[in-house]
Amino acid sequence: MAKALKYEQLTPADELRILLAESEKMVVSLRGRGADAKEILEDMDRIAALWPQLEAAGVDLRAEAGRWETLQANLRANGWTLLRELSTAGGLAAVRREEYGDARAPEWWYLDEELGAQRKKKATRSVVAVAAVIGAVLLAYLAFTRLFPADPNVQAAFSAVIGGQQKVQELDLEGALSKFEEATRLTPNDPEAWAWVSAIQTQLGRTDDAARSGAILRGLTKDEVTYHIQLAQAFAGVGMNEQAASEAQAALALDPESPEAHFSLAGAYESLGQIGEAINHMELASTYAEARGKNELTVIARYRLAMMLQAGSLMVPPTATPEAE
Repeated sequence: MAKALKYEQLTPADELRILLAESEKMVVSLRGRGADAKEILEDMDRIAALWPQLEAAGVDLRAEAGRWETLQANLRANGWTLLRELSTAGGLAAVRREEYGDARAPEWWYLDEELGAQRKKKATRSVVAVAAVIGAVLLAYLAFTRLFPADPNVQAAFSAVIGGQQKVQELDLEGALSKFEEATRLTPNDPEAWAWVSAIQTQLGRTDDAARSGAILRGLTKDEVTYHIQLAQAFAGVGMNEQAASEAQAALALDPESPEAHFSLAGAYESLGQIGEAINHMELASTYAEARGKNELTVIARYRLAMMLQAGSLMVPPTATPEAE
């Protein structure tokens, strides 16, 4: 009613142009609107209704036609943001039913289905590729170890790390700590082992020891991003997923396009049951890994994403994609 009163003194052509201008502003500022974000869909409905009337009246809409096409493209680019905002009203499907019932709505009211289908298609393609890549990596590893035998200490440290991870799975944290400490003695410059030691010490409540191990880890890592990622992976390994998420977020604060940080954050969110956010960050991990030429991580991230989606976990991600933000 308010919108109708606002435009009742305008000609249809003026109304269309004002709606286009307001929608162009709204489509890039959807975040924080909550259920009110549906206004952009309603305005687009009104634009679509005015269009044939104005064409029939002989109004030249060539300039507006380009803006209309761009608006629809921008809505798709910001689609996940819109879906997240409408989740406060039960999701786009619920809002669509409220507005249209069983009637067919305009295409922009089906962004949830369109974007969901795109994600599933992208993820499914990755499943086919992942087996080949994993196989190639395994063959390369076996060939490398035969041609270039590892240092005995490195081999022993690797066995200790595997043993420590096994102890973690058995919930024997003391035994796990012993194994990882053994690894740090064998290969004192290995940051992964120190990350595990620090995480387990934190889990055991040995905060002073954990701080000392963390300081050693920081000195061994090449930068702060890597430091936080190493800790995130270790915290996730011992089931401290909130801490893992915090460390991954710290890495993203320093490098918002770090694929490893997005991958770690996705894993933490998945374990915390926040599947929508997990899906979103796993896709970002894939996107940024591909952009940085990290092919193995790209494939693994897409495989993980495919597993999330194929398990029926598709939900609206609460953070936007790179195109949307």
